[in-house]
This record gives sequence, structure tokens and C-alpha cells, in this order.
Amino acid sequence: MEYDGYDEVVRAWIQGVYDSRGNDAKRTLKFCYDIEQYAMKKNDPKLLGFAYYYSAETYYLLNESEKFFFCISKGVSYLNESNQWELVARAYNLMAITAINRGNEPIALDYYLTGLNFCTKYQLKQEETMIDINLGNLYLSCGQYLEAQRYFENCDQAVADGVDAIIPIATLPAFCFILSSTCGPFF
Repeated sequence: MEYDGYDEVVRAWIQGVYDSRGNDAKRTLKFCYDIEQYAMKKNDPKLLGFAYYYSAETYYLLNESEKFFFCISKGVSYLNESNQWELVARAYNLMAITAINRGNEPIALDYYLTGLNFCTKYQLKQEETMIDINLGNLYLSCGQYLEAQRYFENCDQAVADGVDAIIPIATLPAFCFILSSTCGPFF
């Protein structure tokens, strides 16, 4: 989403978030706090969604799950309100990963599928591929090889359509096929 309509100070805060995210948590959170305070005064859901999402992302990286869920739950409503669909899909992906890390695969599945619905509705191919990879891995870890294969094959199509992939996903459907043939489904 574009943030060109904001003044120089706000754009500098936003750029600060982009530059420091994943590298300097304290700095990222400070920029997010500044954006949040400004956005609250202006009643700006677009900036509030941005600030809460990137605060949540930072808390996710710091493994501070309570702060993560506090920010992400506030952020998703503002992101929806301001039509920032890429960040909504990414938020559901992060919530799913956090749910898996807490041992709650059914909730994770729900979050992933909700994120996929946004991806389908708004043609978010990169986010869809990211969630498909994670869903495939979730099913793979549960021994559901054919279901995992289905999501990995979706990634193959996305790569064929020009979406950048982080891992060599072309081999994953074959891997699932081999596992399903030799091990069979567990459930």
C-alpha cells in the first residue's frame, strides 16, 4: 500500500520501520510507536494497521507471544478497515505459525485458511505461495502427505506464473508422493 500522501515526518517513520525491521527491534518499535501515536490523533486506520502489524511482526521475532497477539489482533481490524490485504494475509500467516509453535495445529489451520481466502479474493500470489508452503509443511508434519502435496503443487503453479520462491518447492510434491506411496496416510 502506498504511503505517499503523508508528510515527510510520517514517511520517514515508515521508512525507518522498513529499514530496521528484522534488524533492530528497539528502533522498529520506536518508529511504530511514533506512527501509532500520530495515527491515533488523526484517527487514521491505515497508519494504525501499519504500526500494529509491524509491532506484531517485531514481537513475533522476539518470541513475545502475548505482545504479538495484542498487536496483531488490533492490527488486523485496522488493516481490514483500510484495505491493506497483503498485510492481512501476512498477519494470518504469522498467527498460524505462532499457533503451531504453541502446539495448536487446528487453530493454525484456521488462520492459514483465512489468510488463503484473502489471497484468493485479492489475487495476492506471493502471500498465497507463502501460506501454501506453510500449509504443506503443516500437513506434512501431521503425516497427511497427499494434502501436503496438493498445497505444494499450488506453489509449483505460482512459480510457473512468476512468483519468487524462497525454497526449491519443485521437489516437494514428489517428496509427498513418495511418502504417501511408501508410508500411506496416518489418519
